[in-house]
Amino acid sequence: MQSVPELVEPAETISSEAHLSKAISQIKSSSVHALVVLNSDEGIAGVIDSRCLLDFQQNADFTKCKTVAVKTPVVSEKTTPEELVTYFLSSEARVLPYFVKGALKGVVTRTAALKLISGSSAVREAKVGEFMSRTPAMVGEGTSIQSARKKMRELGVYHLAITDKSGKLTGVISS
Repeated sequence: MQSVPELVEPAETISSEAHLSKAISQIKSSSVHALVVLNSDEGIAGVIDSRCLLDFQQNADFTKCKTVAVKTPVVSEKTTPEELVTYFLSSEARVLPYFVKGALKGVVTRTAALKLISGSSAVREAKVGEFMSRTPAMVGEGTSIQSARKKMRELGVYHLAITDKSGKLTGVISS
């Protein structure tokens, strides 16, 4: 099994005083689709990713990043793989900041943590049905974006299956 330091990817950062419109533009081109928001004292204000923007309805040109950033657990070389997985399961974060001796050195992604889980003996023999959601998370192709977002919030999911008039799966939409 890999160790947490082996999972670290470069962090992309933004100032807590920057406007959210700049962060949104940066996230689009980010390899991890998330930014670590830093205060002027180099302390962490939180993380911004697509999940924390899901319900955002203000003007991004005037909103500062610090007001939207979500506090997340911080990981280090002492964090165990089990702790890492627990941190992701207890938060909605796409990335967790990785610090060494008080300095940001990168991020660990949710995808990397999922690789740890899939490689563990606890799930190696498990079946998909043991973990899948039983709530039907789907909408028809004619559903408005606003209605789809509302359904995601109600179900607590970030993806919906899209079906045609006959009920055939035609795609997926994410937050």
